Amino acid sequence: MKKGNYIRGTGISYRGRIEKIKKSNEKLQAIFEAFTNSLEAISLLEEKKNNGQIKIQLFFSDIKEELFINKKLEKIIIEDTGIGFNEENFNRLKNLDDNSKKFKNKGTGRIQFIKFFKEVEYESIYKKNNFFFKKRNFILSMSKNFLSKNALILEKQNIEVKAEFSSTKLIMRELLADKDIHSYYNNLDIIELKEKIIAHYLEYFCSHRENLPTIKLELYCNDKLNNKTEIKENFNVHYSVIGIDGKIEKINNTENFQIKAFKINKKYKIKNAIKFTSKGETIEKKIKFNSLKHDIEKKIKFNSLKHDEHIDEKNYLFLISGDYIDNKISDTRGGILNIPQKSVFKKDFEKLLGRFDKEEIILNDIENKANEIILKMYHEINERNNEKINKIKELKNLFLLNDEIIKHEKIKINDTEEKILENYYIIDAKIRAKQDANLKKQLEKIENLNPSKSDDYSKKLEKILQDEKLFLNYLIKF
Repeated sequence: MKKGNYIRGTGISYRGRIEKIKKSNEKLQAIFEAFTNSLEAISLLEEKKNNGQIKIQLFFSDIKEELFINKKLEKIIIEDTGIGFNEENFNRLKNLDDNSKKFKNKGTGRIQFIKFFKEVEYESIYKKNNFFFKKRNFILSMSKNFLSKNALILEKQNIEVKAEFSSTKLIMRELLADKDIHSYYNNLDIIELKEKIIAHYLEYFCSHRENLPTIKLELYCNDKLNNKTEIKENFNVHYSVIGIDGKIEKINNTENFQIKAFKINKKYKIKNAIKFTSKGETIEKKIKFNSLKHDIEKKIKFNSLKHDEHIDEKNYLFLISGDYIDNKISDTRGGILNIPQKSVFKKDFEKLLGRFDKEEIILNDIENKANEIILKMYHEINERNNEKINKIKELKNLFLLNDEIIKHEKIKINDTEEKILENYYIIDAKIRAKQDANLKKQLEKIENLNPSKSDDYSKKLEKILQDEKLFLNYLIKF
């Protein structure tokens, strides 16, 4: 039996009352209730040094910690730097039907805590008479021990302490028996929780954007902070130069980039995309090099998904940042980002335009590396990508398509089967046209050779016939 003072109800049967309050269908309602309370507690502070802070921590146990796949939720801790449970706030908590709070509160939010969790514990520091701090520790529960005493609250202590500011820590332990709820929470991650909080409080966040508290989300596995709670990866890209033969070559020097991933509900109409960011802003504009009739886009191609394609009602946004991007962009945020595509870099060198350095990071290399990492970040995107690749393989086998043409950059996995075949035959026709034109030139050269007038007839004929592939195609035609 827990030690402390049970706050017994008078003139009310808690057992009968809580049975009339239905458990919310919103699986995250307990977290939302606590988050709302934290927002209010911070807003009630009369003296503020800053906008305050709310921290949500998810604690899991996992037998296979290194894999992080068999995790089980142990507890959720929500902390804030708000006003704390002073006498006024604690008295409101004791009154089950109190509805004097802000945020359209009906006074029954605390019941949602104990509808989802077996035990909810508070550790709250508050200021007493503006002179000293006290710490109040109490537990909420509707377990047998509590209801047998017609109580929902057990006050464990209320003592004077040394502190610099008020705060409240809420600890929710042991999910109550509900298979769906257990499954949901055991698979909950920080990315999804962040998305849900933003969606739920979007209106509030927008209307209070000037004084929002700092909000931190953390995930622990076996009491160790898990570094994968925010999905981000770093990658290096090699510099390129133009070699002696005029071809682009990689060198040892590299630049480091970071890619952050966001999985967003499709209802927000955020398109799948990979974007550059600098100084906290995405870079949207294009750079136009009119002399080359070529645009350099600062939007990187997302190879695996179409812009409006979703997986399990989710779209994906990836943001690439790094010191290199910050240094490359103009002083005005959202300005020019001068990273060349491979073709532009080569043409610039050939025409001696001098718009790029001798050594440059190539946009295509960033694009390829980013798309490669994305497939490792999200298995569902990788699976969708493989499905599309297999679709092209089926077309290849069915219509005996050429391997080299299938690998052409204009054959895109996100196109329809009709579009893939259309592009294939266009590319094939261009290749054949070029081959036939070249073949005609060679045949004309042979016809113009005169064995009786040319001393080196054999050498000239041999040189013309060197392209075996060209004449093999000719023989196949006839």
